[in-house]
Amino acid sequence: MLRSVGACVFAAALLLLSKSAFRLALGEFRDTEPGSLLFGALQLVIGISAVVAAIGLVKRARWAPPSVAIWGVSTAALLAIQPLFEPMDPGAPIGE
Repeated sequence: MLRSVGACVFAAALLLLSKSAFRLALGEFRDTEPGSLLFGALQLVIGISAVVAAIGLVKRARWAPPSVAIWGVSTAALLAIQPLFEPMDPGAPIGE
């Protein structure tokens, strides 16, 4: 029982995250900045894999763990490449 409740809570969180990812993907595809297409594609992969993972978790499918892994890897890739396109100013004050 507890395992299915946890899966449903995780699936609900993934659905919320997918909503945000789809919204950000549309914004990135409209943007003309360098790297926007890459960010938009990664956001699209994040959103799709989150929805697929949520469905798999609720259904307790065997393909749910790989889809969660795809979601995690694509999220980590987005976080890893973001500083390459949007570098922080080294002289910026911290915490303000």
